[in-house]
Amino acid sequence: MLGPLLYTLRSNLHLHSHAADCQVYTSVAVGDVTSAVQSLAACVTDIDIWTSASRLRFNPSKMEIVWLGAGHILQQEDINVIPVLYSAVKVVQSARDLGA
Repeated sequence: MLGPLLYTLRSNLHLHSHAADCQVYTSVAVGDVTSAVQSLAACVTDIDIWTSASRLRFNPSKMEIVWLGAGHILQQEDINVIPVLYSAVKVVQSARDLGA
């Protein structure tokens, strides 16, 4: 998984993986959310290209996006759907972390 890892390091995104699950995350100020979304979309596109070249398939329907932060800060954010590849990923309120 070297290709996506190198991209995440270049784009200020961080990668955490466990078995077949992968988490990409970043920390940004509220004013930088749009650029973080663009970086995430570009990262996912690169991961899709890399997996295709490796004869694997990336499935964005299993992707979840969660905003984390203080409640009063999160209320300022109105992005609820993020376009990723050929689908739209909804922002959810909670997600499972399958890592040990």
